[in-house]
Amino acid sequence: MGTGLAATLLHYGLFLYNFIIENVVFLALALTLNGYDIKQNWRRVLLVGTIFGIAGVVFFHLPQTFRITLLWVFFFWTIKFFFGFTIQKSVLVTFSVLTVALLAESTAFFILVYLIGVTPASYFASFKIRVICPLAYVIPLAILIYVSYRRRWRIFKETGRLNIPVGTFLPLLMQMFLIYIAVNEFFSAARFDASTQKLMALIFALLTISLFLSLFLTWRVLRFAEREAVVAAQEKLAEEMRWEIDILRGQRHDFINHVQIITALLSEGRKEELARYVKALKEGLLT
Repeated sequence: MGTGLAATLLHYGLFLYNFIIENVVFLALALTLNGYDIKQNWRRVLLVGTIFGIAGVVFFHLPQTFRITLLWVFFFWTIKFFFGFTIQKSVLVTFSVLTVALLAESTAFFILVYLIGVTPASYFASFKIRVICPLAYVIPLAILIYVSYRRRWRIFKETGRLNIPVGTFLPLLMQMFLIYIAVNEFFSAARFDASTQKLMALIFALLTISLFLSLFLTWRVLRFAEREAVVAAQEKLAEEMRWEIDILRGQRHDFINHVQIITALLSEGRKEELARYVKALKEGLLT
């Protein structure tokens, strides 16, 4: 890519291009699957994805583990601030974005390194590869966003109403986060030669299995929470119906009493008392 100021600017420009487009797409997909209307709020999605992409460039030269930790903490509070989510919803969206990022980036780099034979050094040295490579997974994800939005696909359907303790998801979020760090360390520090290729592939497979187990466990927890939310809503509705029925019964009892009194006064010919009673009853109903 050459040397000098122009090459440096191009180098960081490619990083910014990469970080922004992938973070916008990752965030849009995660929000769609969590039931958020990205069409009505596309400017906000674009802004948050851009902010996160710029943060990736700003934090780039920090130690990798610290950089990743700082980025995801920053991301969590950014989406909470810009979208106004609860802590629970922010954790779920962060978990979703982290999952999408891990699957997309690790798969892309695995294919790039092991199937195509591009090393990290040659990747960073090539302008064309750095432009094309992100599009290889961003474009399919963009298509997935469109389809999932049109068909209203939702992984977490009731996240806006579920009252789940944050601690329920923290272990899963931490596991996913550690896997993300491990994969980044793996691809940045490993030597991509034939002698270690099988070992690296095995490690990658184990990490992938762990990832899917985490996703399955999260899905099961949310399905259980959704069922609990439905049961709680039904119980609340039943209680409200019982309360309304009790009110109707009381009104019916009062109405029968009034009718009996009016009937008795009429049968006894006590017209003045009847008039006063009807007047008092009318004023009572009106007030």
